[in-house]
Amino acid sequence: MKEQLITFDTAKLAKEKGFNWVVERYFDFIGDECSNSGMTNFNESKEKLYSRPTQSLLQKWLYETKLLWVEPIYNEYHKWFQCVIYDLRTNDCLGDVFGDQSKTPFEALEKGLQEALKLI
Repeated sequence: MKEQLITFDTAKLAKEKGFNWVVERYFDFIGDECSNSGMTNFNESKEKLYSRPTQSLLQKWLYETKLLWVEPIYNEYHKWFQCVIYDLRTNDCLGDVFGDQSKTPFEALEKGLQEALKLI
């Protein structure tokens, strides 16, 4: 299975919220995707660049640095995917409808990652 990269909107939000891990890909200031020959934290660049991690890397960053767990789940009753967000500090579920009616777990995860970033 191919890793899913985050969207431009999610990348901008991740930078705003402090995502600072090194990645291979990035967006320029207008949202064009670019790649690099090595790993770099593009969010630290003096140019207006946005690091573009995979969904799973951003999910891991949220888990390790913010203690938020974002998980896509299949709603069998409605036959679509949605996303739940857990605050691991309090063991509370912060939401369970992010990405409702998503056709794929990746679409639901993208919406859940955005919502989790907004909670920071």
